[in-house]
Amino acid sequence: MVTKSEEVSADISQQFPVNKLAFSFSDRFSGYVKNYNKKTRSFVMSTSDGTEYSFKLTSNTTCKQVRNSGEDYRDCTSDIGKVLSQNGKYISAYGIAYPQGDGFLIEVKDITVFGDSDNVQNYRFDAPFWWRDQIEAFGNFQLKAQFGDQGNYDYNNYRTTVSNTTRTHEKWQEIDTISRFLYGICTSYMMTGKPHFLRAAREGINYQRRYMRVETPDGQYVYWYHAVKENHAEHKILPSRFGDDYGAIPLYEQIYALAGLVQYYRITNDADVLSDIDRTISFMNKYFRDEGPHKGYFSHIDPVTFSPHEDTLGENRSKKNWNSVGDHMPAYLESLYLATGKKQYLDMIHYVAELIYEHFPDYDSSPFVQEKFNDDWSHDYNWGWQQNRGVVGHNLKIAWCMTRFNHLLGDPKYLELAKTIAYTIPEVGYDKTRGGWYDVMERSRPEGQEFYSFAWHDRKAWWQQEQALLAYMVLYGTTKDDLFLKYMQETSAFWNMSFLDHDDGEVHFAVLADGTPYLVGTESSKGSHSKGAYHSFELCYFAYIYNNLLHVNSPIKLYFSPNNNIPSNDRPREWGGDNEFRVQPISFPVNKVRISHVLLDGVSYDAFKSEEMIVMLPRRDDDYVLEVTYEAY
Repeated sequence: MVTKSEEVSADISQQFPVNKLAFSFSDRFSGYVKNYNKKTRSFVMSTSDGTEYSFKLTSNTTCKQVRNSGEDYRDCTSDIGKVLSQNGKYISAYGIAYPQGDGFLIEVKDITVFGDSDNVQNYRFDAPFWWRDQIEAFGNFQLKAQFGDQGNYDYNNYRTTVSNTTRTHEKWQEIDTISRFLYGICTSYMMTGKPHFLRAAREGINYQRRYMRVETPDGQYVYWYHAVKENHAEHKILPSRFGDDYGAIPLYEQIYALAGLVQYYRITNDADVLSDIDRTISFMNKYFRDEGPHKGYFSHIDPVTFSPHEDTLGENRSKKNWNSVGDHMPAYLESLYLATGKKQYLDMIHYVAELIYEHFPDYDSSPFVQEKFNDDWSHDYNWGWQQNRGVVGHNLKIAWCMTRFNHLLGDPKYLELAKTIAYTIPEVGYDKTRGGWYDVMERSRPEGQEFYSFAWHDRKAWWQQEQALLAYMVLYGTTKDDLFLKYMQETSAFWNMSFLDHDDGEVHFAVLADGTPYLVGTESSKGSHSKGAYHSFELCYFAYIYNNLLHVNSPIKLYFSPNNNIPSNDRPREWGGDNEFRVQPISFPVNKVRISHVLLDGVSYDAFKSEEMIVMLPRRDDDYVLEVTYEAY
């Protein structure tokens, strides 16, 4: 017996074609346009690895230009035809794929273009002020989130944990995040010259030095509390509360305690801050440095005995890792050497460079570098979450640092290693279909498996995009290899398209593989133990310099206030000592960058050494601002 509902269903089946849609999926495709057919409204895209996909426009496909932080939406839907008619133009298309025949029909729903509609080679993020404008927006967001709109920078109110819009009620202040926050605010001042950033930085540096510093009784060493809470005299914690380092003093916290101090010293020439920096490095070299035959830096020490070999350290006992060895260079060491010219810091740079060069590459067993070691540099495959896994961003960070070692030390072997990493890592850590760089991967693969697996997920973290972009920027600026230019532009496109948070501000912690923001748990926040105002600000700083001086050949300006650090009633009437002020911002290829002119409070000032990038400070005791212009030559 046929029911009424079955009769209705049969009638509908006869009236309409059977829908054979088994499944569909939405995804992002980034690549280079070719073969646009205006009549059929279809085009072909060649992704980063040369794979070609066919796409079809719909009646409601939208098109927009990438926009900077703080910019309004930039619609260019009316120019879709013009955009797609430019063979070789790099775009990103988001669409839905439907099964059709032996393949798929991909209907495009949204297109992002990265430059002008009628210029195939133009990228908006190559503009001279793109990265300067980005850091200004980031800096203002962070200050507002921490302190509100009143312009009162009371660091009693600073919090490590920050939601999308404001600080939380948790009252812990961790040293590595407050220092890195101060790095970001100092850098915002250097790039913009806006005085509120300098005020905020000065208040924060004074706060860090007053409440988070430990000075040994003999005055020889300085080290830093892990965190303080509320009543600073009674709620100070030396050992880490963070799971990976619990109960120990991790070296990376002492390293990053210097990030803000060094950047502040670069601006102000503050001798007291430099003293803290010097004595912190002495502490690290005294208690973390392995003076035995194996050399290197231990990752953790016991908070009571200051020994790296205590059983209390658990799996961190007698260990070395990327953070304890490699993080010196990007966090503070290069900048400190450039600011002081001291040979002891150049020697330390060479010491670290040799350790990384000798122990981290392991291309006989994996395309990923080694990251965890025992005290004798044998490989540690049993530590915590890392096991035998590679962090994509650490590989890229080593490529970035190795190129800078080459600039500073003049040894070509460092550049060769950087190039080897830069040629190798895209094959395993880069998303050649969508753009962007992955997170943690298995370092090895089972026999017969053609790919390296993701450790947990295929998401992409903000800081790893930074390492990639700066690695390829500096490598392109140093070698002019077009492959490095390609990855530089594609990475910049993904960063500016996917990570800028146009709703709340600053950047997302992580995005899904297709660039959709991932807003779950701590990865929904703008501040945590793992994220502060550091990597996104560091990206803007170096990208501003690399892009303008090593790519598009446009001058840049940086700002310094070397007399702003001393209260007016404490200033000497005469300047004492060496008045050479070193203002080389980062390392460059030899004979590539120089100072073109200097303004002192807006008036031309001629007392500088152009190629050495040194300004002779005036003998005056009032506040003043130096505006230094750099050019490629």
